[in-house]
Amino acid sequence: MLRFIHISDTHVVHPSSQSDEELNERVRRAVVEINKLREQISFVVHTGDVLKDPHPESAKLATEIFSRLEVPIYFLCGNHDDAATALALNEPHGLHYRTNDSLDFVFHQGEISFVALDAKIGAPYVGELTEAQFEYLEAALGKDESDKVVFVHYPPLSLDCPWGDELLSLQQGERLHELLIRSKGRVRGVFFGHIHRAYSIVRDGILYSSISSAQDQTDLSPGLEKELAKDLYHSHGFQLVAVDKRAISTRQYPLTHGN
Repeated sequence: MLRFIHISDTHVVHPSSQSDEELNERVRRAVVEINKLREQISFVVHTGDVLKDPHPESAKLATEIFSRLEVPIYFLCGNHDDAATALALNEPHGLHYRTNDSLDFVFHQGEISFVALDAKIGAPYVGELTEAQFEYLEAALGKDESDKVVFVHYPPLSLDCPWGDELLSLQQGERLHELLIRSKGRVRGVFFGHIHRAYSIVRDGILYSSISSAQDQTDLSPGLEKELAKDLYHSHGFQLVAVDKRAISTRQYPLTHGN
């Protein structure tokens, strides 16, 4: 059984207000709680929006906070991040990126291959994959018979929420899914962030799962058409993912705003 932690949308920021300090403290709290887990954790993956803004002091603070983790951590680019920050944060791993402008990469743990896709484009909230990225992913999926897990910042499938589907989605999510299901059951899960909510869907045997943000949570109620409404009832946190040949599971670790 391989276990890893999934976090996202921490929005670490060089503090200029009390709310900024509180946000950073929640991220520190998450690091402490991850280190306290009794389960054997192989690594942590952060699916983007590491920073609130790509300010050098924010990046420096994020480096300091996440350096306290007792296991390796891999970072994806979110819409609030820049390539330079992601490259610096991932430097200890010596990753081989598809290009230095599109930070797609693959790493391996045990008998599983993990594929990270950089879907950031110029638009503020939606994500997009290029033709070259689809070719890269197809090659990674077909390279060997190992099981695969995919990471991307943006939600690939419908959130059953009109405004969320319109403004927060990965634009070629359906095409991505069609490519994944051609891998004959070897793709175990897709993990994403961006939506500031824990959300899961299983489609054609593939688990798609997101985790909450260290910042405000988003109301993604079915049928909701109001944009960027806050959810006042769910807290930030992280999830533990366990995967083997037979199953994949997620376990939420919510952290109340008072922690």
